[in-house]
Amino acid sequence: MRLVVALSIATFIAISLWVTVGNPASFDLAGVRLLQSLSSPTLDELVAYFTHFGSTPGVIIAVLVTGGWAALRHDRRLALCTLAVGAANELIYSLLKLFQRDRPSEFATFSLPTTFSFPSGHAVSAVAVYGMIAYAFARLHPRSRTPLTIGMPIFALALGLSRPYLGLHWPTDILAGFAVGTLILVGGIRAAGSTSR
Repeated sequence: MRLVVALSIATFIAISLWVTVGNPASFDLAGVRLLQSLSSPTLDELVAYFTHFGSTPGVIIAVLVTGGWAALRHDRRLALCTLAVGAANELIYSLLKLFQRDRPSEFATFSLPTTFSFPSGHAVSAVAVYGMIAYAFARLHPRSRTPLTIGMPIFALALGLSRPYLGLHWPTDILAGFAVGTLILVGGIRAAGSTSR
């Protein structure tokens, strides 16, 4: 866990410096263009729907359902930690918008949010919230552990990549969001502990 935390912090700091002091334009432009080169009417529609899982309403619903299930299973600690991860997710990524980076408006295929681009809140949620939900499901239903271990990283990666695909974020926004989300997730799992009560 300590190594994961250290790597996440180092990654976020490195990307933040790259964005504020360096020039990631070539990397970001190449990433957006690569993703948008995969565009098709069917995929556009699927991605536009899928990306809502990382929006605030989607996150709130997912957290409340999971926290409620944990409470019904008498795992109050897990329920509270799931709710805390959801709250920390919304608070921390909002505070980090102080970087005030503009969104890639010239590539947008979707209505642009009014908030700043860095880091991506959807990427933070993809790892922190849905990672915590996967942990909760695996703890409450141990038989689901293997498919969740495989499926959750794929889900988080897809949710993060949906943003530059739609032209709503730069790839570096996503990478930074993944790093922040990992820190929140580690905190949530450590607070929840390994026992079921």
